[in-house]
Amino acid sequence: MSINIYKASAGSGKTYTLVKEYIKQLVSNRNNQPHRELLAITFTNKASSEMKSRIISTLHEFSKESRSASYDSIYNTLKFELAYSEKQLRIKSKKALSSILHHYSFFSVSTIDKFIYKIIKGFSYELELPSNFEVEMDKDHIIEEGVVSLLDEIGFDSELTKNLLAYSKHKTKQDKNWDIQEDLLRVSSELFKDQKFIFINELMNISSLSIRQKELIKKINQFEKSIVVHQANLDNIIKGISPSAFVYKALPLYVQKLKKKPYKDIEISITNNKRIYNSLSNNFWCKKTANINDKNRINNISSRLSSSLNNLIQFLDIHYATYRFNKTCYNSLFLVSVLGKIDEKIANIKKENNIVHISEFNQIVFSFLMKNSVPFIYEKIGARYNHYFIDEFQDTSIMQWRNLFPLVEESLSKGGSCLIVGDGKQAIYRWRGGDVSQFLEICDSKKASVQSLNTNYRSGKEIVNFNNEFFTFLSQQLKGDYNRLYSKLNQKKSKKTDGFIEISFLDHKGEQLDLETLKLVCQKVTDVINDGYLYSDISILTRNNKEITKIATYLTENGIPIISSESLLLKHS
Repeated sequence: MSINIYKASAGSGKTYTLVKEYIKQLVSNRNNQPHRELLAITFTNKASSEMKSRIISTLHEFSKESRSASYDSIYNTLKFELAYSEKQLRIKSKKALSSILHHYSFFSVSTIDKFIYKIIKGFSYELELPSNFEVEMDKDHIIEEGVVSLLDEIGFDSELTKNLLAYSKHKTKQDKNWDIQEDLLRVSSELFKDQKFIFINELMNISSLSIRQKELIKKINQFEKSIVVHQANLDNIIKGISPSAFVYKALPLYVQKLKKKPYKDIEISITNNKRIYNSLSNNFWCKKTANINDKNRINNISSRLSSSLNNLIQFLDIHYATYRFNKTCYNSLFLVSVLGKIDEKIANIKKENNIVHISEFNQIVFSFLMKNSVPFIYEKIGARYNHYFIDEFQDTSIMQWRNLFPLVEESLSKGGSCLIVGDGKQAIYRWRGGDVSQFLEICDSKKASVQSLNTNYRSGKEIVNFNNEFFTFLSQQLKGDYNRLYSKLNQKKSKKTDGFIEISFLDHKGEQLDLETLKLVCQKVTDVINDGYLYSDISILTRNNKEITKIATYLTENGIPIISSESLLLKHS
């Protein structure tokens, strides 16, 4: 048997496929309680609940003499694939439904966290966990206690004190708040991610990190010295010319920017410092209202100016990204050096309070499997499940898959099956540590049989066409794995409606960008309403809750009713 993989883009019927394959195994299994051998793993509780509901409602419809027309597609497909008569499929469905309802506790459709929790709960002794441990959902409180406990050691632990004081001084030099507690709280959240187990054991000691910082600061200083040379050269070229003689004073202001460390936003391109870019492209530096002396002087230096700026642009193209990377690494290493100590503090807090955070489940099992050649903690589970259904595989972390793989491998060796549904494109979001390379590797495996669900049942024709053209274009711009990820993704159209897409770009920054965005959203909502749609037909999506609050407040102030978790708060009333 092989691992069956379905590549499923949005709206391509992945839930339909999962439910169909689950029921297919259910009604073709000859055991008295066939659902006991099946395990479906979803990414969220909501998806788990939806899948359970779909399975039961589908079996219920199949069991009736006259079913709803909306179930004809899945019914006819299953009847064809199983070579069943209508009577056979109806009787089998009725029997399977009865078995699930009478033995509902064996109906295993859950999130991966719940599944791993069952394993941990049954083997708490072997995993060296207290038998009465409690599951903690909130990580912020534990992190805060751990950081406060660490800061209490300042003055007693000389190495720690030296490192934290150095970081505080560094922040002060960068014109930032010297208080480091917020930074420690932020970086400590990494300790609650799946990859924590891997990187926390690979952290170098403080002295090694200090050596690495010295190497980085040397490279940073070399770059900054080169910028000082470029700045001095430009300053010398325009020396004696009134700043107001230049278009928008853009060049003198840019030269002043090159005097401020650390260097930010100093690229010269069509999107960054574009006034300099335009002047350079058009060889037009002088303001029309400038006096004749300044005009003559600027004309005399234009060739030197262009040469100097082109050299600077070439230098920045090669080195600026590396400089920014080195700066970020240098700042981060101060905090990385104390992550191990914070982890120890947090571990002590959890031990004292008999708690295990939900994010640790996978780390605990992974750690145990690394130390033990025979994963005996799977004995009870492995003897039970023979067929696995994994949804949203692109969001499954490397650690989660390594924990599941021994079970899947055991199942396949006994004639079982594993069905995986995922959309590699969505792995770019890295929810819970999802990795694009993992999805591609399993698709390339000799044990895998890969199919694509290439019909879009959700979107209008124009939206499907746009997506097809966009991903085709994107695949041509990318190389390696990402080229494979975005190529051959064209979907067929199912809906007869046309659909509509419009992309707007705003050429503003900061608060002005926020204001213009709010105005644009408000205008688009008004336009849609004027076209005859209802407010309930409109949905606004943002990247985070902070943006929702801004939009909800602005639309409410302009007489547009909006419902969101943020807008319903009393403080926004």
